[in-house]
Amino acid sequence: MNLIINETVSSIKEYLPKVINATDDIAKLLQTDKEWEALNLIVAVTEGIEWCIEAVNKIQDLKGEVYIDTMEISKILMEINEALAVRDFVLTADLFEYELTPVLNTWLTKIGQIHS
Repeated sequence: MNLIINETVSSIKEYLPKVINATDDIAKLLQTDKEWEALNLIVAVTEGIEWCIEAVNKIQDLKGEVYIDTMEISKILMEINEALAVRDFVLTADLFEYELTPVLNTWLTKIGQIHS
C-alpha cells in the first residue's frame, strides 16, 4: 500500500507544475481573445485537476499527514463553469489566474510535505 501511495504522491508532485503552467496559459489565451484554444486546454486541465482531487483525497484518507481542502478547488471549478456558461471570458481568465493557480501552488507546497 505504501508503494502505491508513494507513487501517487510522486505523480502529483510531477503533474501539478504542469497543471499550474496550463492554468497560466489558459488565462493568457483568454486575455488575448484565443477562446477556442483556451477552451480546449480547459477540458484537459479540468480532467487533470479532478484526478488530483481524487488522488489527494485518497492519500489523506490513507496517510493523513497533510490536510488539503479539496472542496475549495471544487468551488472554484464550479465558478469557472458558471462563467463559461455565460461566456464571461474575462471572469474565467481571472478565476484561473487569481483563484485557481494560487490554490494549486498551495497544493504543490503541501504535497511536497508528504514524506514518501
